[in-house]
Amino acid sequence: MIIEKKLGIDAGYQYWALRRGWWPKANWHRNKLTALAWTGLLKKGCRVLDLGTGSGNLELEFAGRVKEIVGVDYNDEALGFLKTRLSEEKTVNVKLKLLDIRKVGKANLGLFDAIVMVDVIEHIPKSEGEKLVLDLYKLLKPGGSACIITPNYKPLWIALETLLDKVSAVPKLAGEQHLAKYDPVSLKAVFEATGFSTDKLTTFNTISWLVPGRQWSRLACRWELETGLSWGNLVLGVFTKPKKPSRRD
Repeated sequence: MIIEKKLGIDAGYQYWALRRGWWPKANWHRNKLTALAWTGLLKKGCRVLDLGTGSGNLELEFAGRVKEIVGVDYNDEALGFLKTRLSEEKTVNVKLKLLDIRKVGKANLGLFDAIVMVDVIEHIPKSEGEKLVLDLYKLLKPGGSACIITPNYKPLWIALETLLDKVSAVPKLAGEQHLAKYDPVSLKAVFEATGFSTDKLTTFNTISWLVPGRQWSRLACRWELETGLSWGNLVLGVFTKPKKPSRRD
């Protein structure tokens, strides 16, 4: 079942939240792009796999900076929305694939320099998430990295999620969209158990999403990322596959 359709989430939800949402909501989504840029992974010559594209904020922001992006999602309506936006902008280095991410390991997509999952891993049960991490390892070139952004199940996020669900500010999160709970420690453990090394592990959208003004919010977000607080609303982890072959290769 496509949960977005079940909950009535518009195919362009993330796109419109970023561009026309109330400023805290727009900051929330824009700061994810700031965080991705901060990692330095999405650069010239890089082949990127984006798992769970949604309405394509990553593709529309970074396509001009990398060699190629392959976007994967199981929601045909979201991919259709993104395809239209890419056509309007005459973007030609993005390929879209209709596929459940849990089957990505069998999709014959080739190898990637970077894999990105933004607000995705929490949408599948933890046991399936562990299997997916193994697929990410196999899909990366030696020395390649996976970048994960997911809610940080510490008291600050738990309180925010409870409030958002109570006032119906967003489509229901707990028990509907969010099926697994991670924090910096548990996210690191899942990736390192698969053979990854941890390159970056931090949190953001602590208070930066509430800072008025796009530029000030961006600066506050970068400060949060660089400070490395453990209790921000979103976890960002960058996990790297060793350059030398291991028992998993």
